[in-house]
Amino acid sequence: MTDTVAVTPETFTAQEPASVPDRTITYPLRNGSVLAHACPAWCIADHEGDLDGLLMPEDLRHEGKAAALEFDTIESSRERILDARIVQYPFAGDGSEQPHMELMPEASSGESTGYLSASEFNAEIRRAQRHLTSLLHLSEQLAEARAVAHERFVAPGRLTGKGQPWLSIDNGDVETMPVDYLLRVFGVKVFEVDDDDRPADQLAVLSGEPGAMTLSFKRCVPQVMREQLTRVELLKTRGASRD
Repeated sequence: MTDTVAVTPETFTAQEPASVPDRTITYPLRNGSVLAHACPAWCIADHEGDLDGLLMPEDLRHEGKAAALEFDTIESSRERILDARIVQYPFAGDGSEQPHMELMPEASSGESTGYLSASEFNAEIRRAQRHLTSLLHLSEQLAEARAVAHERFVAPGRLTGKGQPWLSIDNGDVETMPVDYLLRVFGVKVFEVDDDDRPADQLAVLSGEPGAMTLSFKRCVPQVMREQLTRVELLKTRGASRD
């Protein structure tokens, strides 16, 4: 994400926007026209096969780096159990136009690992733990990618204008998207209050309607908890709006 939220240092730490290289690719299409489209930063596909003039927009696929779980067989070969990667079909129109996780399991080989000791098996457990860590990193990247895709989906200026971009944010995105982006989407201004100004159990208070909201924290609330409480309060607001 290149956009940040302007809040006081005591509330959230905003990051400096990073320069993003131009990744726009012009694709020749099957009907003779062309499609200019910006490849997302997380995509590692070279798109070489998409430049043969046989592409239809709905077939354009972006894919990220795979996180693979592998094991050694008794014949000393490597077998893959699970691949996970972020995938997007930006012009599909069937729901897959949003970045999503693609899991490709392969457990049909029936290979024996052939471990003879607990030490060797523990090595595979550690490999599986590293795979889990890589999946967690992929999850964070996916949440960031969905925020980027959402910002492109809403018309330019609508995050701060008269639009209602929060209507296209679901609960899962509230639970995972970067907090600074959620604050912008819901139009939330953040500030602090003295610890003695409210009851002990009111660590965070969100008020107002989406587009013009205020979120106040007691000064004693640490940064990590503030992000968690922000998501909790936004989810409460969404639930209340449906009642």
